[in-house]
Amino acid sequence: DDYGSLAAMAGDAGAQLVEANLSCPNVCTAEGDVFLDAQLSGLIAQAMHKNAGGRPVLLKLGYFADPARLEAVLKAVDGYAAGVVLVNGISRNIIEADGTAAFGVGREKAGLLGRGIHEFSLDNVRRALGIIEEHRLALKVVAVGGVSTPRDAGHYFDAGACAVMMGSAPMFDPQLAIRMKDDHPQW
Repeated sequence: DDYGSLAAMAGDAGAQLVEANLSCPNVCTAEGDVFLDAQLSGLIAQAMHKNAGGRPVLLKLGYFADPARLEAVLKAVDGYAAGVVLVNGISRNIIEADGTAAFGVGREKAGLLGRGIHEFSLDNVRRALGIIEEHRLALKVVAVGGVSTPRDAGHYFDAGACAVMMGSAPMFDPQLAIRMKDDHPQW
């Protein structure tokens, strides 16, 4: 119900589309793993679709180590979400050389983002696109994860992603997206 209400609020505020992050890799509670629950993801997508006022709904998902789970989630959200965003981040134990938690006790796990997840994200994007094609699902895939060069974005477009998002790279290179679009107007 909360996701549906928020979708309506976003629409009322003038949003052109609504995205829900079901996969925050930097929380220590189950809320960061909502995307792994196909039934719950489907219910959220349905509530958002119902309340988004005809706006496309995107669901930001985390990394799927299990292809069967990825398939179940994609099937559950099909017809409600216009697309999925893969991969938000990967939750991992982040440790120092001596084995202690890098961020302190109670923060053993944290989200791994950026260059370190590019290959994992590319793998999930390819798998998702294969599942979508095989089952004729009406979903688009937006790729994210480890894009810091035009070549990185090209990997995702070559795999079949309809769009590519960047997180931290533009903070270090504010002209990156402009150069990418200049070099690759088809993107």
